Amino acid sequence: MLIGITGNIGHGKTTFADMLADCAPTSQHYESSDIIIEVANALKMQKLPLADDPASISAWLSALPLFLAQFAHYVPAQKLSTIGSADIKTEPDAFSALFNYITLITKSPALRSVTITRANKDQFRPLLQWLGGYVATRVDGQIWFREIVRRAHLSNSDLTLAGGVRFLADAECLRAAGGIIIQISRPATDKAFLNDITESQRSLIQADSNVINDGTLLNLRSIAHKLYTDVKQDNLQIHYATIA
Repeated sequence: MLIGITGNIGHGKTTFADMLADCAPTSQHYESSDIIIEVANALKMQKLPLADDPASISAWLSALPLFLAQFAHYVPAQKLSTIGSADIKTEPDAFSALFNYITLITKSPALRSVTITRANKDQFRPLLQWLGGYVATRVDGQIWFREIVRRAHLSNSDLTLAGGVRFLADAECLRAAGGIIIQISRPATDKAFLNDITESQRSLIQADSNVINDGTLLNLRSIAHKLYTDVKQDNLQIHYATIA
């Protein structure tokens, strides 16, 4: 069973995924950000470039194809041509999050030695945002989720959960592998991150089922059990609400 989880930041995706995982005898929970974090940790250990020097940024990014091959098993890595200083000069908007990261580390150099994890990833959001968005849009739209599917096959678990479904290509990759997409919505939560490049396509994803997270954690856990049972019985509902 392969289930992808989508929804805006702060709507309860990870909580719901954890509850679904509790329903299965064996489970694996992968986030696209997990793989991006692996690449980011390798990249950030390279000598930090100057935010106002496109040539040094280009040199810093020259190792990116190697890290994509190592952690995302992206072959051929050569498809990602070296990002030249001209690209950075002519398309500054595409690199704005990266500039923000370089500025952040320049001001707080101690962060350079901190390993990025799920727990502290918000501290490194500019780098993760840039990697997740730029590589998906400029290199391969399915690179992160193709790696999740590869790891899911290797794990041989009863249930594999794939979080962080943000792009249409993410959903298409999971569906091609036999998965379904669940959207989590929490109406009362603000939409502060909707301008995030990795969030902008989310509204275009047509989920197979929608879960309205409007109740208590106990309500949400009950929905997780029902949804898991329904999927096993090939009876997935279009809509689930934590408050009837």
